Amino acid sequence: MKNKKFDQAKYMREWQKENMKQVKASYKTEFVDEFKEACKKLGIKQSDVFRNAMYSTIKKAEEIKMTKEEIKQEIILDLEKAYEEKNECRYYLEQLPMEGDYDNEVHEYINNLENEVRHQNKEDFDYYVDQLVDYYYQNQEIYFDNNAE
Repeated sequence: MKNKKFDQAKYMREWQKENMKQVKASYKTEFVDEFKEACKKLGIKQSDVFRNAMYSTIKKAEEIKMTKEEIKQEIILDLEKAYEEKNECRYYLEQLPMEGDYDNEVHEYINNLENEVRHQNKEDFDYYVDQLVDYYYQNQEIYFDNNAE
């Protein structure tokens, strides 16, 4: 009989893997039990909850008409001009879509972008562009005409 060396690390990995399966299973069971209890308290069927969740997810997906890339394409010319023409930076940034005369959220992004132009920090400028695109994406019903196909 060949004498095998005991591999402590391998044993620990296997033990942790098996132990985590048990933890995940008990967590899922507890979560499901909580869900069932909540449905009973509210007097609604579990299937109705799933149906409503699926319906609202579908509706939310239908509301999102533009992708992040499409939104970026909508605003990229003003952003590029703002970075290239430092003296006219504020003018080009003010051309970005806004809700009303003064949009606090967008102006916060404009101030950050303008600051990065002043410091000639392209990496941080691009970071704030991505943040602005994310903001527009989440609020596109305010800033972009969704009826235009």
